[in-house]
Amino acid sequence: MASLDTIVRYKQSLGFSADADKIIFAQSDSHNNVLLGGIVNGLINTMYYISFEQTGLLFMKVAVSPTLHYQLTGEDKLIPLSVIRSLSFEPVKFSARFTTGKNRLTQIELGCV
Repeated sequence: MASLDTIVRYKQSLGFSADADKIIFAQSDSHNNVLLGGIVNGLINTMYYISFEQTGLLFMKVAVSPTLHYQLTGEDKLIPLSVIRSLSFEPVKFSARFTTGKNRLTQIELGCV
């Protein structure tokens, strides 16, 4: 993981606040093939640091370097509050699909409409 200081400095370079209290690490669910296994799926799925800003949700894309460090890629997207109708956080129940690269025991799903 990138250090919190690194993430905050990066956010500030984009013109956002230095608030470090509302940042989460998230992973997409686009690849969840049981045959590929957890490690492969975990590395294939896109990862983000998501910062909850006054103006919306700032998605900062993360890539895993060859040395297995998480690095910010410079591919960022702000979803303005004006287009978000609802947000929800739901715990994901345990599933036999634990080999999809996600820990189904502790995962929380973020839903955004």
